[in-house]
Amino acid sequence: MDLLYALFYTAFSMSCMFLVLLPAVLVLRLFFRHLSGRITLTLWMVVFLRAVCPVGMSSPVCIYDGWNRAFHTLLRSLGLDISPDIGLLTGWRYVFMGKLTASGEYKTCTVIWLAGAVIMALGTFWKQYRLKSRLRHSAKHLYDEIYQVSWLDVPVRTGIFRKRIYLPEGFRAKELKDVADYQKCRLHRRDDRIRVIAFMICCIHWWNPGIWLAYYLMRKDADRACDMDFLYRSGIDRRMQCVQVLANMQREKKEKIIVSLITGCEKNLSRRAERLLYYEKGNVWKHIAAGLAILLIFLVGFCLSSLQSVGRTGNGENDKIFAENVQKDIVNKTISQCEVQTASGSAVSVELVVNKGTYREDTGYRGKCLLRLKDTEGSFLAKLELSKVFNGQKEQSFRKDIALKTVDYNSDGNMELVIGQKSGDGYEYYIINIEDRDMEVISPAIVLPTVTLLQEGSMEFSYIQDAGGVITISEAEKMKYYVWDASAKMYESREMTDDDIEKRREKAASEQTENPKNYSLDDNGKKVMDVSVKAEKNGGLSIQKIRINAKGLDQQRGTKTLTGVDGYYCDLQWAQTDGEEKRFAVLSYNGVKGRTFSLFDLKQGRLCYKPKDGNKILIDLFKKYGADDVTFDKDGEAVYSLMEIEGDNQLKINFAANARNDITVKGTFQYNMSQSIETSLQYSKES
Repeated sequence: MDLLYALFYTAFSMSCMFLVLLPAVLVLRLFFRHLSGRITLTLWMVVFLRAVCPVGMSSPVCIYDGWNRAFHTLLRSLGLDISPDIGLLTGWRYVFMGKLTASGEYKTCTVIWLAGAVIMALGTFWKQYRLKSRLRHSAKHLYDEIYQVSWLDVPVRTGIFRKRIYLPEGFRAKELKDVADYQKCRLHRRDDRIRVIAFMICCIHWWNPGIWLAYYLMRKDADRACDMDFLYRSGIDRRMQCVQVLANMQREKKEKIIVSLITGCEKNLSRRAERLLYYEKGNVWKHIAAGLAILLIFLVGFCLSSLQSVGRTGNGENDKIFAENVQKDIVNKTISQCEVQTASGSAVSVELVVNKGTYREDTGYRGKCLLRLKDTEGSFLAKLELSKVFNGQKEQSFRKDIALKTVDYNSDGNMELVIGQKSGDGYEYYIINIEDRDMEVISPAIVLPTVTLLQEGSMEFSYIQDAGGVITISEAEKMKYYVWDASAKMYESREMTDDDIEKRREKAASEQTENPKNYSLDDNGKKVMDVSVKAEKNGGLSIQKIRINAKGLDQQRGTKTLTGVDGYYCDLQWAQTDGEEKRFAVLSYNGVKGRTFSLFDLKQGRLCYKPKDGNKILIDLFKKYGADDVTFDKDGEAVYSLMEIEGDNQLKINFAANARNDITVKGTFQYNMSQSIETSLQYSKES
């Protein structure tokens, strides 16, 4: 089926190319209408060839670049995706070298296109076959391939390779010879073969009304060209005799012939005879202009990169279809996101979304933007429209590589996000507080005169460690302070001295000692596990101790205190298992060499699994399975997460790590807790 989709892609592309050339040919046809039909017939042959030939000669000029991108945008809207994203019609082979992915709508269009082409071709040839059979049964042979039929009203020609000419009855001997000579002129010019080929091209593009208009006009121009040829063959001084031959071809019959679209027969004889009567040979300059016009149409159609991208870049690689200067419309697109931990211990995701806007490779995103808060299962928790944050700015702009920066500046356990936009001669920033189900602005506008490119959309402010939320902004060799006011729940601009800063540090240290942080798990309304953490200077929460009691932590008997888990707290939740629903708990945390987890069995009150920090497990596991195509550095980082628990013993673990040669490895393995062995390695790698 991929071959069929590629053929439809090619046919659709060539049909669009045909429509581009059609207006020019129509204008030239009008301009050269007084010349021989050979001129306009040649123009039609060029554009019909363009309709089936995807090959164009190379050229440094491309006048179709914008149309090309619009065309590929249309194909993408129909559901066709082509990889690699280059102008595939630089040559026939490119149509079939790319990887095509088609949606249901595109597949439906392909089937309709193929069915229409087949029905059109079969119906027309069947009609022609019936006419040919009827002519043979009622024809009277005269000489050579000339036959006579009593019920015909005009001469008819049939056959592609073996030609037959059928003439009406009632001609005198001299008239019969002249009419037969005219029909032989038709055969000599191969008008019928050209018409059949043009019709087959029309079948390929049956849905395109422009090509049927061209087919109709081409037949008229072929008639006019043959009339002129017959006049020159007979002699220009025999104009009246030639006009009389055309006029005499039409015979009055009660039965009109029913022809197909490919039947070779004479039409509009009176109009053609009149035109031949008043025909005047054009001057030489008009013929030169006509020749140049034909050459121009050929160059435009074949030598100016018809449906490809700009051409070749300086390094020899094909340009992308959507180059830097091309603007694309986007809707509800997430352009950046980050995961954060709230004060309650819940893991949430913050997304920066362009609700409706545009994208350019060189400038990035612009449009109506918002921040969106989601939980670990992907459910939406809250949203904040940035037009309400940046008053007066209905649209916002962000670079394509925008990264959201979050820090817990005020040490309240909730992360804060700094978001900014260009405003006047500087950049305006606001601090957004991120909670379990809400996001709100907690600062006035913080204006900076200059920032780096990577800081334009989001940045990390400088702040004083352990001072309970004191942000420092340097302006013209003067320090400006934004201080967290817990009662107002806002940052305020204040003057600060060294003594003021030291007092805030002492107060923050006292509050930290008096209010230690704990994260817990509940079972039927009672706490069965908790994790005590300590806020560090870098904003992280280091794990201090873990308590477990399946009967409840409010009972001293059976409560166990566990240590040995070193890292910064991320999340605590029940593990997914096909056994008891609330038996295993997963503690996720950031270790020295990447994010990892520990698994606790609350029924037995013990730590039952903790991966080694870093990629030591993966080095041994890949060596065990002989996966020599991946090599890890001994001190490399790795990320582990628990996927599921099978029974009471088997763990399925996800991993991701960086290997040598800039390779990213992702996969799963199984761990048997009773035997303490890793098995069933599965992985994929990306460069």
